[in-house]
Amino acid sequence: MNLQAVTTIDLKQQIGQLRAVPVRLENAERAMLLIYAADFETDPYRTLPVDLNGDGYHELVYQHDGITIDRHGQPQGSVNGEVAQVSKFLDHPGEHIVSFRRDGFVQFWLDANAQDSPQAQQRFQQATYQTNQSLSAVGYNLTLLTGL
Repeated sequence: MNLQAVTTIDLKQQIGQLRAVPVRLENAERAMLLIYAADFETDPYRTLPVDLNGDGYHELVYQHDGITIDRHGQPQGSVNGEVAQVSKFLDHPGEHIVSFRRDGFVQFWLDANAQDSPQAQQRFQQATYQTNQSLSAVGYNLTLLTGL
């Protein structure tokens, strides 16, 4: 696995939590809606399953420190921050991670070596998966996004 940050955004302020929602603009262009606040006390998530490499099996990312492990419990890297979203939202194989740091930086992560298996492709095309992407701003259904 080759976990890489592909985009970094400096919000120029400290943040305590972040919601990231994949959206489509009027011209059907894909975008990410970021909603953030300075509330440091809320703990909306703990761990999240995510198929970073597209093999159809979930890795696990720990919400607070961004450490990822594979299905065998082996560390695969870190997204260097807290996790706000896991889903397929970039035009790249596998699922992706949006992380943030309390100093105001937001990063989008992917596995540069990912290749979507037929199982992963099928999950990403399911109507339930796609519908849940638009409902994720409330934070309670992230595990549904990853196809559990």
